[in-house]
Amino acid sequence: MKIEIKSKFTASVIFSFECENNSIKLTLKAAMEAGANLRDANLYGANLRGANLYGADLRDANLYGANLRDANLYGANLYGEKLTKNPLLLNGLHWPVTITEHHIKIGCQLHRTSDWDSFSDDEISEMDSHALDFWRESKMAIMTLASLLKSGN
Repeated sequence: MKIEIKSKFTASVIFSFECENNSIKLTLKAAMEAGANLRDANLYGANLRGANLYGADLRDANLYGANLRDANLYGANLYGEKLTKNPLLLNGLHWPVTITEHHIKIGCQLHRTSDWDSFSDDEISEMDSHALDFWRESKMAIMTLASLLKSGN
């Protein structure tokens, strides 16, 4: 079976791989071994549980709904940040939340953690009509998780 990894922006094929009993995990492994650049890859909903993505360039990759449980993302480049710890992915909220050591992405809004902590209500409101309610409800939990990730606890 042939699987193609496509760009989330242009839908053009970034990498393709064909083998018997193929999976997205096997295709990603082949892409990594081939040195493929996975920047902008659409990995929406992919089951990457246990995948070794050590050193992968995942900048701007669409990981929404991807199962990254037990995946090795050490050294991967996500949002321009070389990871030294696996990111936290929170799904099931109004927007998906990704927390790395230095950044938080909520929906399409990506900012440094320190910026999220200091945004005014007006700045949050400008992001989306529902953003302020979401932020008031979720800020403490998100910022606590970000702090725990950064400190390694």
